[in-house]
Amino acid sequence: MIEEVFQQLLVFNEQTQYFTGGSSGVGAFRFQDINGDLLPVTTNSINAESTLYISTPASSIDVSGTVNYERNVFNYAFDAVENDFVITDPGDGNPVLNNDGLTNAKAVVDYAAYALANNLQPGIEDGDTTVRVEDFDTSSVESLIRFTVDGITIGNVYSNRLELADIKIQKNEISSVNSNADLLLSAPGVGSVVVKDGLILSATPWDDDIGTSPSAPTSGIKFYARDTVDTEGNVGLYFVNSNNTTDELISKNRALLYGMLF
Repeated sequence: MIEEVFQQLLVFNEQTQYFTGGSSGVGAFRFQDINGDLLPVTTNSINAESTLYISTPASSIDVSGTVNYERNVFNYAFDAVENDFVITDPGDGNPVLNNDGLTNAKAVVDYAAYALANNLQPGIEDGDTTVRVEDFDTSSVESLIRFTVDGITIGNVYSNRLELADIKIQKNEISSVNSNADLLLSAPGVGSVVVKDGLILSATPWDDDIGTSPSAPTSGIKFYARDTVDTEGNVGLYFVNSNNTTDELISKNRALLYGMLF
């Protein structure tokens, strides 16, 4: 027993370097054996009279001796999807078990994942104005990015189209989101709507429209086309006005012929 005591020594080593914040020096106590190898220290409390400095030159503080150390700091639960324990809100909005507990690297990584999943993602939020993402893998509905302003959804971005207010843009087509709703092009003031290429009118009936004769507009004139052969006007371009008058525009040749006949 006496031999074992003398094999474990508390000695003052004048060559051991120490750091205390902005200052440093040499000379410190060491627990060592008779060969000069360091020995572990076991205690249940260290009370520093001021700031406690711990130096680990070219190394780090390691808690690998404590199994699942991070679970003593944060609340964890087993996640079947991740097949691992993950930080979980126990129901009070605070996943922290020990407010004063030091964290290890794994706890930092796990908490970052928790924060991204529960606080920062899947959206940006300020009151009732938000940008949110909804993915099919988690919601089982079509993936989208939803834009909401003052509680009103003003736009959705899907994988194949953009819906902004009441307008839908898909590939090279612009249409109204709602069926039977008008799509308006306007240039307020003295401006005009300019078409810088050929304009094609598709023949009736159109998409989502079973009728071949469009209804009269509430004001102005509505133009439309029909796939016809040898019509009276020989054009296939028709109009219906707000008075519910429907007719076909006539070609130049037929206008001359009718003029000579009548």
